[in-house]
Amino acid sequence: MTQDKIEKMIDNLDEQFEALQRHMRRNSYQTRRDYSKIFKRFYRFLAIEFRLEKLRNIGPKHLRKYVAYMKLKKLSEATIRKELSGIRYWFDGMDDRRYKWLPTNEELEITEKRPSPKVNRTWSPKEVEILCALAESLNKKYISVAVTVSYEIGARLAELLRLDTAMVDRALKRGIIELKGKSGRTREVELTPKAAEALRELREDTACGQKLFVPDGEKTHIVKARIEGFIRRHRDKVVDPDWGRESELIFHGLRHSFAARKLDELIDAGVDEEKAKYIVSKLLGHNRLDIVDRYTCASSAANNKES
Repeated sequence: MTQDKIEKMIDNLDEQFEALQRHMRRNSYQTRRDYSKIFKRFYRFLAIEFRLEKLRNIGPKHLRKYVAYMKLKKLSEATIRKELSGIRYWFDGMDDRRYKWLPTNEELEITEKRPSPKVNRTWSPKEVEILCALAESLNKKYISVAVTVSYEIGARLAELLRLDTAMVDRALKRGIIELKGKSGRTREVELTPKAAEALRELREDTACGQKLFVPDGEKTHIVKARIEGFIRRHRDKVVDPDWGRESELIFHGLRHSFAARKLDELIDAGVDEEKAKYIVSKLLGHNRLDIVDRYTCASSAANNKES
């Protein structure tokens, strides 16, 4: 293929990318700008190597080839991880993409960033109760519901913010909710009675066709920051001094609470520990047992205070 044809192909991909950018407003302007540069490098490489004509056709083989190319150039793993984050950001934003997900860093043999320290990040039942009551008293029911649902089923905040009324109606009818996580991967999690009740109450206050946690006219990232900011501002009023948590109260700790409780429940029911960890990893939207170790390092003494 001549250089002129390759340049025309790249021009066509640039036009497709401009259209995609007009509909993507997640994260800060600086992050989007950095990720744009990354994605352009990626699809221009694909135009040359694979004669790629449509962004929607990007798939696993393309990413594997690009990672091999970056390794050949002896880029650091930190740089490669950043490139992969930028690629996945725009890939996830393509609603018409041919492939649902791309290989994980682990599947691409890219090591994780430095291991996070194994500390107890779980919330106590008392902390959940107090925070929810405070949110309700300040007329912020959506925060109370988000905290309750994440604590009950281990949902990420970003996953909750994607929920619309149709998704919630379907979940309430089935008793199982579908969550769309990282890299576009979906998983199904059984609703607990408390999670179902909380979602049902918020659904009753939400018009059909709207998102449950993000009002019309609002930006998702603004609502996310608002919920996280609420916890940050009020956590000193909520903290249970007897719980033994080793970090400050954050929304993500609710997933740790779910994981720790679920693992204990499975093991108490006689499930083999390794199998129990595998089940919990799937419920969290991961496929790695070491992640479960990180989530469930809370002491048994702390978790048993719930009973």
